[in-house]
Amino acid sequence: MQEIELKILNINPQEIEKSLLAMGAKKEGPVLVIDKTFDFHNHILSKKNHGLRLRQMGENFFVTYKGGVQKGKVANIIEETETTVGDVQIFEKILTKLGMRCYKHREKKRTSYILPNIRCEVDEYPGIPPYLEIEAPQKDIVRIVEKLGYSLKDTTRGSVSKILKRYNVKTDNLKFE
Repeated sequence: MQEIELKILNINPQEIEKSLLAMGAKKEGPVLVIDKTFDFHNHILSKKNHGLRLRQMGENFFVTYKGGVQKGKVANIIEETETTVGDVQIFEKILTKLGMRCYKHREKKRTSYILPNIRCEVDEYPGIPPYLEIEAPQKDIVRIVEKLGYSLKDTTRGSVSKILKRYNVKTDNLKFE
């Protein structure tokens, strides 16, 4: 699977919600998302711009392998392989036995809005303003950005880590109080 995404920083979540619902989007959430990123002691995955993430969304757990980032015409394109995990404690033990460790633990509140071919997610991390992540084919990203009253100049391809650094927020252990 390919993940194609752009972000719009410092949004007003209520205005975004109003616009997306008026377009016919289906709302999901909000839900607390807990992400744990794993790597080997030598950070071989992150050095290659790859990652292994264990995510909890409500009662569900997912493991995701993200490949390198390619620059698309409009947005970044990331190879992504994901599946559900039944027993998260056993899965974490397996990763530990393979020599991996959790080097990032982040929490966020996420509200999703689903349109045909488009997934818009308002993410709220502790210590930074909310932002909108748009996942869709590149032509649909341009269309939805404009329908929301923005232009591509208002977007960023930056990773979550880069966004957190922009606001001088610690990137490795980020939890709600």
